[in-house]
Amino acid sequence: RVPKIPTFFRGDPDLWFLQVEISFRNARITAEATKADAVLAALDMEVLSTVKDILSVSRRAPSPSSVESDIKRILASITSLSERVARLEARNNRPRSRAASRSRSSGNRGRSADCATPRLCVAHTKYPENPTSCKSWCAKFASWQTKN
Repeated sequence: RVPKIPTFFRGDPDLWFLQVEISFRNARITAEATKADAVLAALDMEVLSTVKDILSVSRRAPSPSSVESDIKRILASITSLSERVARLEARNNRPRSRAASRSRSSGNRGRSADCATPRLCVAHTKYPENPTSCKSWCAKFASWQTKN
């Protein structure tokens, strides 16, 4: 949704920012970068020229804490993917039992009883650290349900 932001009111900037925050809430906008971009788009050139030095400094380099959190998130994702690849390779390299071979060849595409990898829902597969939802058949459903 697009927020309805009034033109900047120089007489009372605090009142203007209050109106802008209300517009963001009504539009359900929570991302700080989106809010900043919408505010900048609503300012006229004279106001922008007054604050351009501040903007160019803040837009140039991200804060150290955001860089650190980005690095941690990427490393966690890489670790999770590496573990998943290792599990899949181990599963593909293990010899299959006759029963599993027969069930696969008979057209039954279900999971064999000897499968060691638990079934995970998409949320636990894509976001293992913080899934936003979970399915009842997922191996981690009980632990997810107690947290939420």
